This record gives sequence, structure tokens and C-alpha cells, in this order.
Amino acid sequence: MRTRPLAVLKIGGSLLSSDACLDSAVEEIHRWLGDGYQPLVVVSAYGALTDQLSRRALAISPLPDSGAYASFLSSGEALSVAALGLATRRQGLHSEMIPVSELGLETSGDHLEAEPRKLRPKALRRALENYDVVLVPGFVGAALDGSATLLGRGGSDMTAIFLAARLRAERCVLLKDVDGWFVEDPRQRDAGVPRYQTLHWRDAISVPCPIVQSRAVELSARLDMPFEVAAYDSKGGTRVGREETRIAASVSSGRSEKICEDPLPPFSLASWRSDPGKLGQSGEPGGPRS
Repeated sequence: MRTRPLAVLKIGGSLLSSDACLDSAVEEIHRWLGDGYQPLVVVSAYGALTDQLSRRALAISPLPDSGAYASFLSSGEALSVAALGLATRRQGLHSEMIPVSELGLETSGDHLEAEPRKLRPKALRRALENYDVVLVPGFVGAALDGSATLLGRGGSDMTAIFLAARLRAERCVLLKDVDGWFVEDPRQRDAGVPRYQTLHWRDAISVPCPIVQSRAVELSARLDMPFEVAAYDSKGGTRVGREETRIAASVSSGRSEKICEDPLPPFSLASWRSDPGKLGQSGEPGGPRS
């Protein structure tokens, strides 16, 4: 039986640009275990892998069936979960990997911009009861007919928030390559940038420099599930929820230490229905990658 408080941690693609990043991810998981939490880790695809898969799919079929297209892109998250599973077990962690077919995350709506609606957590609860660390794919779900669906660009944020709410997690932390939500993109300035200490849901949807999928913020408010935005080994971060918006007293560069080699460009889901030849036109958040 699970005795530790549950922490849902989302590791974004900007933190997993290659296999060289896996040790840093495992180190962060170790840190949460050391702090007394049981980590449920929601994993994004490596860096630009989803973008690469999209190009490959569109080369095969310029106007693909949306279900088949979603299934093809979901293989990126499956690879990341398996890779992190190898890395955690190599370092002696008692971890389990849950594929999307067993995750039980049911969605509704468009196959490429789906909304999470229901969680059938039998396999997930069993894993949480028997393993110290559980790894699951973000971004992907299943329609009522069992076909693969995607939660839109930045959808792993939504996965983490939805799972945290349904499993009544103690904390939900979206791990990014910057330590918090900043007034401006800190990677675009040499001087320090003010960081939000707390950010109310209503402000998080409208502030400049969006770092979290807007639909994920709306879902968080709807489910009354606050979350945090932070970097590995966070020194501050930002809490997003019902607290009124406040700027942190100190100004930070916000930049994380270099954690791995081979950085890749950010993922952009193809807006293929309107122009399958162009990527990165989804209109979802820019700024730091998810």
C-alpha cells in the first residue's frame, strides 16, 4: 500500500533532448524520493522528436487520417518512457512503466486537440502500490473507440494536471528548463527578469510569455488542482492556483544549469489540416519549451 504523499512530476521535452539528459532526470526523481514523495512521472517525447515524427507521417500521407496520425506521433512518448525506465532501473530505482494502452486516460473531442474526460486508474493504482516510481506518457490518450488521441501542443502539462487531480496528488510540478514563470522569457535577456512567486489562474491564461498550455491552465482551475512550474533542484519556482498573483522579491536570471548535450529545437505540432507542409503554426504557447 502506498504510504508516501504522491507528487506528479512532468518532465518536458526541453529537459529530454537526448539520451544524455536521462541521468539528470533520474537525479531529480531521486531528489523527490529523498524528500519523502512518491513520484508519478509524466514524460514528454525527446526534444524535437514529435516534430520529426510529424514530418515523417506527412511524408507518408500528406492528408493523414487523424487517428492514425495521432498513433504515429504517440510513439515519441512511448520511447521516452521506455528510455527513462531503462535509466531509472540502471540506477537501482524500483520503477514501473505504464504504456498509454494501460493508462486508462479517456478523452473526447478532436483526435489532435482532445480533452481528458475520465481516468480508469486500475493499472496505475496497482503500479503506485507496488513500485517506488511510476512512469507514464504525457500528451496522449484514447478515444472511446480505443483509438489514439493527442492533447495538443504542450499537452503533457494537461496530462500531469488531470492525473494529479484524479489521484488526489499532494503536489503537481511541471518541470521546465527555467525555474518558474517569468514576466518575460529569461533566456532572451542578459539581465535578471522578475519571476512570479504565485500566479492566479485567471492571470496565467493572459500573461505574456506563456510557458504552460492555456487549456491546461483552464483545466487546472476547473478541477481546482493547483500546480507548480519549476526547474530541476528548484530554488524558487512559481505556484499557479487560487492565490493572488505576486512577484517574487528577488530577481533571477531564471536559467537552469546546463544539464545535457545536444539541444534540439522546440516541438511544434503541425497544423496539417490547413497546410500540411508547414510546421509550428499551431498558435500554442511560445517561450520556454514544454
